[in-house]
Formats: sequence, C-alpha cells, structure tokens
Amino acid sequence: MHGQGRALRVGLFAFVFVLLPVRVPWVSAPPAPFVSAQTGTRLIAQIGTASWYGRWHHGRETASGEAFDMYRLTAAHRTLPLGSRVLVTAVESGRSVVVTITDRGPYVQGRIIDLSYAAARRLAAVERGVIPVSLRLVPTGQRDWTDAADPRGVRRTASR
Repeated sequence: MHGQGRALRVGLFAFVFVLLPVRVPWVSAPPAPFVSAQTGTRLIAQIGTASWYGRWHHGRETASGEAFDMYRLTAAHRTLPLGSRVLVTAVESGRSVVVTITDRGPYVQGRIIDLSYAAARRLAAVERGVIPVSLRLVPTGQRDWTDAADPRGVRRTASR
C-alpha cells in the first residue's frame, strides 16, 4: 500500500510539473523570443489570458513607484522590464491597445497580464473580466506601433 501512494505522488508530480506545462504553454512557459524581419530588433511574443484591475488599486503605489491610475493605459506583467510598451490584442475580437508596464503581476496561474480598467475597456474586456490575448513588445523608441501590429496590417480598435 505504501508503494502505491508513493507511485501516485510521483505520477501527480510528473503531471503537474512536467506534462501540464508542455500541454498548456501559457501556464509556465516563458515568452518566446523572435527577431523582427523589419527592424532586426529582438521582440517578445506571448499568448495567454488577460485580466484587469481598477478601483481597488486606484491610487496605490505600483512596482514602478508611481501611483496606479485606472484611467491610463498601463498593465502589470511578471517579467517584462518596467516602462516597456506592449501591444495587447484581444484574440477573439482583434481589438488592440498599447500599454506601458508599470507594475508586477498577475499572480493568478494561467494569466499573463493584468490590464488597467482603461486598457480593458478598449479591448471590450470589462464585462467578461478575463479574455484571451496576444502580447508583442513594442521596440523602444518606436513612435508608431503599426509595424508591431498584425503583419496583415489589420487594426481594429474599440470605439470611444
């Protein structure tokens, strides 16, 4: 009986820490690096789930040291450098928004970014709370983000 319990624990460990991350890459896999053909710049691409945060955090200090403003286009990411700009695209609707990383998080398994209320509103994510998104790092110094957008040149934005 003791051997069966140990085998069960070993099997469960292997599933949770070896097989599950392989089958669900956004749970624990780091973002996949790639090089832009246009600029030769190293970019980050990541696909996963986004959530948003707002009123409860409004005015509180973020990891960057500034006060969180739920009406600015900001976000929290676990690993991207603070101050990075990221193109966030809602997978289902195709709506996009560029946000600045000002905080750390999310700390809920399976989520890759926490958006401010303003960013979530632009992506039509406020009602749903959680949506599938893709992320692309906007190169530093890039004024127009269109070359970081969808390669087909398609860009849908939420109405104001």
